Amino acid sequence: MASDLIGLVQGVFNSSVVDQMGKVVGEPAAKTQAAVSGAVPSVLAGVLNEMGSSPGGAGHILSALTRNGFDRVVGSLPSMLGGGSASVDQLVGMGKQLLGSLFGEKLGAVSGALAGSSGVSPSSAASILGMAAPAVMGTLGRQLGSNPSPSGLLGLLSSSKDAIARFAPAGVLGALGVRNVDELTRRASGMVERTASAEGRRWIPLVAIAAAVLLGFLAWQNCSRSAREAQNTTTTGARKLAAVSLPGGSTLNVEQDAFLYNLARFLGSPDPAPKTFVFDHLNFESGGTILTPASSVTVTDLTKILNAYPSAQVKLVGYTDTTGDPKANAALSLARAKTVADLLAKGGVATARVSTEGLGSARPVASNDTEEGRAKNRRIELTVLQK
Repeated sequence: MASDLIGLVQGVFNSSVVDQMGKVVGEPAAKTQAAVSGAVPSVLAGVLNEMGSSPGGAGHILSALTRNGFDRVVGSLPSMLGGGSASVDQLVGMGKQLLGSLFGEKLGAVSGALAGSSGVSPSSAASILGMAAPAVMGTLGRQLGSNPSPSGLLGLLSSSKDAIARFAPAGVLGALGVRNVDELTRRASGMVERTASAEGRRWIPLVAIAAAVLLGFLAWQNCSRSAREAQNTTTTGARKLAAVSLPGGSTLNVEQDAFLYNLARFLGSPDPAPKTFVFDHLNFESGGTILTPASSVTVTDLTKILNAYPSAQVKLVGYTDTTGDPKANAALSLARAKTVADLLAKGGVATARVSTEGLGSARPVASNDTEEGRAKNRRIELTVLQK
């Protein structure tokens, strides 16, 4: 098992590959090289962070290594980068999905730290991270061999912790909530040891298993009818839909007393602007600017409403919680607002009618000390400026 893990991964990114990556993101080769050099240790730090975050962290990494085809990326990286937009999008999409699981809401701060250290734009940094991550994981998988284990993964990363600390951009470790790589390594080591110890002690008598199964079956028998009735009530009652009439004779069925319902009613009322509304059912992939499929429905219905009121002018303002780097948070909040604006434009809403702003963690509406509060602070607001 080679100890120069950083060197092995960096070897995948030769000058030809770096040039291709620079062309993809529109950055000069020197800055792209600097970004790649920072992306590799950043991803490895994210792997250590994931291993120490929960008992299943190491298993999650190993599962990703064996199932997601990262090994194939190592050998086909040049052809993927040179294979056109569809091939590049596939590579970046694979990487961003991985990065979302490694960093979660901290991904924006990690991208911001990489951008600041290399001189590339925040969007370029995010794309370079996305292109680099699969190759990093593929190299990890190759080094671990055909029988990977949590202890083997920990040993491989621990042997490279000094190089990770030396080459990771300033701000990445802070975004992960640690002071140094040693702290990440200790967390990962402790979690791997605890998980192994728990696995060794895990023994449940067959009688207890049988009893649990029997009790579960009896409970299911007694409650199945009630559960079915409760399910029907929840499905129809949790979200009460109401028909909103739009100019031109069309009707939109939306959730009563929610964002779209209140916006449509306001635009059709004599009440004066401005007035601000907070989106609901609008979520992005963790740390990124890609809307979840369910959220796309919200934007589609919003497009219909704004097209029905062609004189309305609105402003989209994005916000984040306080986790991570403030500058990166501001950039992410603006990028998310622009994502919604771009989708509205594709739906026929004139771009001159929609302005955007990103205020990051400013103006919190709840405490950032709890996950529930942070979730409320990660939002997009729509202000009707003119009706």
